[in-house]
Amino acid sequence: MAVWGAWPFHRAAVVNAWHGAATMDTLVSVGVAAAYLWSVYALFFGAAGRAGAHMSVAWLASGSGTGAIYRDVAAGVTTLILLGRFLEARAKRRAGAALRALLSLGARDAALLRDGREIRVPVAQLAVGEEFVVRPGEKVATDGWWSRACRPWIPRC
Repeated sequence: MAVWGAWPFHRAAVVNAWHGAATMDTLVSVGVAAAYLWSVYALFFGAAGRAGAHMSVAWLASGSGTGAIYRDVAAGVTTLILLGRFLEARAKRRAGAALRALLSLGARDAALLRDGREIRVPVAQLAVGEEFVVRPGEKVATDGWWSRACRPWIPRC
């Protein structure tokens, strides 16, 4: 998991290093790589690879630490970061779908009153001061006179 699962972080870290930048991917890549490489070192050259070696919990570190393996930390960090990215992408996708649904609710055209007759025109062609008809069940094509016309309580009008 620390090698294959974290590959997007490692690749992004190399690209960012090439451009002289550092991002969150760089931090994750360095942390995962350090934990994994230390575990490999401790396993092959330290006390962790000896027969009968076991882990113990202590409040204070003692010794050189070559008996500790952190592969689970590398895998856990990778898993949690990937889970966070998945949840973020899902939330963005849902928010985008909600915004698209809201935009689709708007009126496309309006029945404009000109010379006592109704003419259907696109909403973008409505101008300030024009009157339009809204039938029962229709969507209102604009937000009203107070948003586009002069408001009596505003001094510059």
